[in-house]
Amino acid sequence: MPIVMSSDVDSEEELLELYASGKLKPGLNIPVEEDKVFINNVNGMKEAIASFQSSLPWSERLDIVAEAAPMAPELSMEITEQQQFLKAGKIDEVALNDFKRETMFHRQAQSAVMRGIELLRKHNIATHRPEDYFAEMFKSDEHMQKVRHALLQRKTALEQTEKVRRIRQEKKLAKEKQVAAIQEKHKQKRELNENIKKFRKGLRNDLDFLETDSGKKNKKKDDGGEKKKNLSRSQHKRKGKDTKYGFGGKKRGMKGNTTESTFGGSGKSNLKGKNKGRIAKKKRMSSKK
Repeated sequence: MPIVMSSDVDSEEELLELYASGKLKPGLNIPVEEDKVFINNVNGMKEAIASFQSSLPWSERLDIVAEAAPMAPELSMEITEQQQFLKAGKIDEVALNDFKRETMFHRQAQSAVMRGIELLRKHNIATHRPEDYFAEMFKSDEHMQKVRHALLQRKTALEQTEKVRRIRQEKKLAKEKQVAAIQEKHKQKRELNENIKKFRKGLRNDLDFLETDSGKKNKKKDDGGEKKKNLSRSQHKRKGKDTKYGFGGKKRGMKGNTTESTFGGSGKSNLKGKNKGRIAKKKRMSSKK
């Protein structure tokens, strides 16, 4: 007779008790599990479902049961293409099944969204956020001020770094220009000295190299004259009036005394010497007595 043992009977004490009672004998012992009895209690299932089933309106439940939406033509073409790739051996069946499963999820979600929008409109539930909608932020204003301050500091630091880099670049370019100008000056001086030496040794008979600098100066003057010539009509008119009438003359010191106003318009004094224009104090005092 086989011994019925549960999976929990595996301790040594229980084995010793079975051996002492004679139920367990030496040899090969095979535990036999009891057959499970499946009970299909339909009424009990319905009662359990009714116990937690709620009668809330749909706007509170928001549950949707919908079938898959019709397949779009481009998806149908792509599935056909995938099947052709499967026959050609370019892809395996697992990849094709994954694609079909993702397509089914997409169609199911599309159908549920369309059905859900209809139900929301039916229950007068808004599906779009109004333009004047104000939602409280998850972060506090103090925290956002800290974030804004940190961003401003970072922006200022970047601007200062860019400014310093630009100043360094400008200094570098100015230094390069200065060095190039000095080198050009030294080059001209060296060429002038070489030409003078050649002239002294008789290797050169002309003095055209001496006219190079003057030619450059004259060229600059000519350029300035050309710039003056390229004036507009109003500028020419203004220049003509300035030449004819001047700039209005001197304005300061016009009411001050001059030599001409002091000596009757002759411009010359009849007194000779340094202080001849004023009588000495002693003579004035004596004349009063």
